[in-house]
Amino acid sequence: MMWPAWGLPAAWAQRYVAPCSRWVATVDESTQQIILRWSPTTDSLATGYHICSGDTCRQYAILHSRWDTSYVCTDHAPTTAHRYRLHVFDAEGNTSILSPSFGNIVLQAYAAACQSAVSIDWSACEGMYSGVAEYRLYAKSDPSAQGYELIATSDSAAPRHVDYVPPLDAQKVWFKVLAVGRDTLIQSTSNVVCVEREAADTSAMLRIDSLLVDSVAYQVKVLLSGSDSSEMPRSLWRSTNGGQWQRLAMLEGSPTEYTDRDIHPYRDTLLCYRTSLQDACNSDYAFSPQQCTIIPLPPQPDIQVPNALRLGDDANGTFRPYIAGVIGSEYQLFVYNRQGLCVFHTDSPAEAWHPSDTTPQGAYTYLLRVAFADGTIQTLYGTITLIK
Repeated sequence: MMWPAWGLPAAWAQRYVAPCSRWVATVDESTQQIILRWSPTTDSLATGYHICSGDTCRQYAILHSRWDTSYVCTDHAPTTAHRYRLHVFDAEGNTSILSPSFGNIVLQAYAAACQSAVSIDWSACEGMYSGVAEYRLYAKSDPSAQGYELIATSDSAAPRHVDYVPPLDAQKVWFKVLAVGRDTLIQSTSNVVCVEREAADTSAMLRIDSLLVDSVAYQVKVLLSGSDSSEMPRSLWRSTNGGQWQRLAMLEGSPTEYTDRDIHPYRDTLLCYRTSLQDACNSDYAFSPQQCTIIPLPPQPDIQVPNALRLGDDANGTFRPYIAGVIGSEYQLFVYNRQGLCVFHTDSPAEAWHPSDTTPQGAYTYLLRVAFADGTIQTLYGTITLIK
């Protein structure tokens, strides 16, 4: 014999049946199925529960044990709002009063085209026996992560909406909402929603082949390589000592290298580089593995000047000072003959004086001024002898 879900008419009732005191509809994270849970009735003569669903409370399930306090709604999708009520019955057909209507939380999240933020909304957790104290929104972008990160909280009166900007390199983000009751004994979890970035094919990943460090000029040459995606817009990123990534350059066309100049402030620093592709919305995605290098400390500023040169000597036939340390904004070298006329001048440390066969032998005067990257300035003058 089966009774309607709303119980027997009052005239048929023979005794009062104690109802349940707690109930909740939640979604199991692993199976994504709606699960109804409630506290067992205190009535020792109770033999089971009726569960009904919908606004008209039509029959849904009958559980023939007072200790059956959970039910899996296998044919109810968690992405749709459902309403449930339950009551207790005994062997004589007596029923308790129906519980208030309670339902599942439905979470929705979407990313509009060319927008960095994800728009997240969820329905209220209706009918929680103690009332909702707050909602907690969680997210994760790593599918292998064990747990979610709490990204927002709101009380029951606040709007159930959050705009969230995922990590820049996240191609997929998973979200869920938890409703916490005022007595926190029972909590309700929403369905899980995965939002995927709209991006081009990431199979053609860029990579950095190697880094070449010039410790004299204090620059890093980043050697790039690509595949079929080499014509796609790209960005080059740099991180110092494991800190935040900074966009270093936008790479147009298909360059094979990029020179990171003027890095003397990063002496004894770990510099890491990576590249990324850009989708049609100019958003970065598909980050390459990083390549890192340590920038060595510069040598102490030091200048050594030869005092003679022999014309025609392969090893000692030119005049150029030896400089240790990183040269800054200024380098000037002058060579004067005995009459005080300038016979050679350069502002390039790599350029040397090459006397010609017609240059008279004898003593010449030089004036050298060097400004180093650490702020040291050295000015030297002296005599150099040309021997034929």
